[in-house]
Amino acid sequence: MNMNRYSLLQWIALLACGIWIGILIFLGSVVAPSIFKFMDSKTQAGALNGIILHKMNIIEGICSIVLLLTSLFFLFYRKSLLNWIRMFTSLLLLVNLGGYSMIIATRMDRLKVTIQNFDIPKDQDTRPEREAFDHLHSVYSSMVTVNVVALLTLFFLISTTKPDEE
Repeated sequence: MNMNRYSLLQWIALLACGIWIGILIFLGSVVAPSIFKFMDSKTQAGALNGIILHKMNIIEGICSIVLLLTSLFFLFYRKSLLNWIRMFTSLLLLVNLGGYSMIIATRMDRLKVTIQNFDIPKDQDTRPEREAFDHLHSVYSSMVTVNVVALLTLFFLISTTKPDEE
């Protein structure tokens, strides 16, 4: 493979990883905590956070497609163990993203409509819908954590692999 093409594809894959890692960490450690800290209503804070999450999921989807396409390209170029790991990790990221952004988030949105008021403290709101929402929120967060770990691993693999190791 032409070295310039190889370097460009590596750079594009690293950029996609970096953007995805960055938005996940920034949202989880800066945006969401700030929204919930400074807004008076948890219901309104959740609604705003949900809007941001939906927009972020679009960016994640684009990054996922870029990673999948670059992984496919490198796998077709050379069927090495590292390229198979890259491909598997890219697929894992895509499937996991689909799970939390399309399945879990949709269920949470439906529960938000039923619950309506999140300003009631959890210990006072014993409705099964609230418990289901809290469980789904925990699952969502765990799935995002899996993607952060997978992205960091993929970033490391891509950044440390030389063309002759492919």
